[in-house]
Amino acid sequence: MKKFIFALIFVLHVPFCFALDFSLSLTPFVAHSQGGLNEILYHSRDNSKKISLLEWDRNVFLYGATAECSLSRFHAEFQADSAVQINCGEMKDSDWLNTLDYSMKTTYSVGDIDSTGNYDLSLSLSFDALKTEGFFIAPVFSVQYSYDSFSRGRDARGWYGHSEYSSDGKNHNWYDEEAAQFPSEYYWSEEKQKYVRKRLGGIDYYRHSFFSWAGIKVGFSAYRFSFVFDALVSPFVYFSSEDVHHGSSSDSIYHAIQTGNFAYSKISSKIAFSINKRFDIVSKISFLFGKTLVGDLYSDWYLITDQPSGADIFESTLYLGCRIKIKN
Repeated sequence: MKKFIFALIFVLHVPFCFALDFSLSLTPFVAHSQGGLNEILYHSRDNSKKISLLEWDRNVFLYGATAECSLSRFHAEFQADSAVQINCGEMKDSDWLNTLDYSMKTTYSVGDIDSTGNYDLSLSLSFDALKTEGFFIAPVFSVQYSYDSFSRGRDARGWYGHSEYSSDGKNHNWYDEEAAQFPSEYYWSEEKQKYVRKRLGGIDYYRHSFFSWAGIKVGFSAYRFSFVFDALVSPFVYFSSEDVHHGSSSDSIYHAIQTGNFAYSKISSKIAFSINKRFDIVSKISFLFGKTLVGDLYSDWYLITDQPSGADIFESTLYLGCRIKIKN
């Protein structure tokens, strides 16, 4: 009975909303996002020095849609997109394992990566604090959730100069001739009774990112064109990630969590051209950037108290879509 009453109230309010200054639109789009995510481990002996830096490219093609509705001066916008799962660049892995010389990069590897699941959801609310013919200024509040996952296969190339792998048992720069190279040259394995070579293990990375945003939106229109500019800052940012290094006998799994306040910014610019009363062509470019957040590191969810972790993200995204104006 309650469900019927709520449904009846909703149905009765629909004509009322359409009679007001109400609009509703849907914008399917395609996009290309270019940027990267970094994960950092710091030395347990000196937390100001990096021991490891993994740089994941994030160059992906996206498809999705934006739903926009307005009632008088109030506006709501919901956007969802997902990435095409293809090669999205490279991952570079650097280590500084010489505790007597933190400036020595002892290890370096690089390999192609695939995006194995990348999507983004956001909800934005705004109110036209100032509105005149062809112009408005509005405060904006929004939340955004992003998920990124990548995989680097065993075809990566690496140079290992630290004492465990170097030819003379001493620490060297990764580019020195004493550094071991992977994949190695083929050699005869008595155990397998065939020629084999040593290769680097695969690496998988998963990250959940949450942003809250607050800022201002400015827009104006002329003839058939409209322009909107957003400038936002994030009062709260949350990263949670999992790093899986695959080994020949077992996997090494690390989790990291970082939080920050007012550490990230996002700016965007959108232009729309009205074809007719029902369709607009929409183009948008946005930039997301900020600083490295430092937080905790876990091994199989056991806190490693003396070794902090770090993470950051930066990206630029270009969108192209067609706005379908369901109700003007």
